Amino acid sequence: MLPVKILGRHIIFDEIIWLSSSGSEVSFVFELCGSGEIVLHGDETATAPERVTNRARYAVYFDDVLIALGVMDTAEKHIPVPMGIDSHGTVRIVKLSEASQSNLGVSLHGFDGVVAPLPDKKRKIEFIGDSITCGYAIDGNVSLVYTTAIEDAGKTYAAYVAGALDADACYTAFSGFGIVSGYTGDGVRNTQILVPDWYEKVGYCDAPVPGHDRVNAYDWDFSRFVPDTVVINLGTNDFSYTGADEEKQNFYRDEYVKFLKTVRRRNPDARIVCMLGMMGEILNEKAGEAVEMYRAETGDTRVSFHPFTLQRPEDGLVPDGHPTPLTNRKAGEKLLAILNRAEQQKNGS
Repeated sequence: MLPVKILGRHIIFDEIIWLSSSGSEVSFVFELCGSGEIVLHGDETATAPERVTNRARYAVYFDDVLIALGVMDTAEKHIPVPMGIDSHGTVRIVKLSEASQSNLGVSLHGFDGVVAPLPDKKRKIEFIGDSITCGYAIDGNVSLVYTTAIEDAGKTYAAYVAGALDADACYTAFSGFGIVSGYTGDGVRNTQILVPDWYEKVGYCDAPVPGHDRVNAYDWDFSRFVPDTVVINLGTNDFSYTGADEEKQNFYRDEYVKFLKTVRRRNPDARIVCMLGMMGEILNEKAGEAVEMYRAETGDTRVSFHPFTLQRPEDGLVPDGHPTPLTNRKAGEKLLAILNRAEQQKNGS
């Protein structure tokens, strides 16, 4: 396999890189190549008519110019790379849609010159979240129904922060997921889609990787991406279960403490920043209590909680009441200020 940079959670089979997480990507720089072709591979959602709303959405950039954008509606797509006069350039293949819906396979053919991975950036951030972090329906409007064709993690608060800090980012996020309950429309606890259950796996997806098992079956190698900061934004879906019931809210708080211990164990050197409240503020207090309880129990002071500002009607909504790009930008500005202050304090300035 050609030497490339792979960002985000993924798995490799038979020289095909299967991108799992939102915003995951394959990137490289080449020179002295006479030709080159990107082959995108779909999983079962690409050809099953009943899975049309779940198909992987992708973007391909050549020298930072978008050359291909679409969803995997065939088993394979072949995208030639424009070599240019000097036969060199930079390529990025990005999975815009989320892990739980589908996988995107990437293989490279015909690059017969010099190929090298893009260098790692100095900062690395992992974002752990739900549909907000996935960019759920962010390219749509409130009258539309969600499909992956209008999902884009690159337009979220997380992407804004990563771009502003010139950081590599990994998005461990799944729509509808929570800490004690996934989204539930009837108030009955939904234990099928909990982030703590799948955080240590490559991902969670109903569709298997062709010829192999679902990514759910494979452990994630945390040495592949070692963040200096982890941002957790979880609780919006839990509220559909907890409501205003204090006993259930305390259950959320206590399980949040347990999850923080898992995140710390897997990221021993990272600063952990917990955020909540873009789509509802009811569980903010309990999330803050979870952080304080964790700090008191462990003595770990590199964990903090900060509320997001509740989205404003005048900033618009996308399907199912989710935040617009404008709301995400404002949330990103708030998170960026928090991270910058933490960095200044670390440096003693």
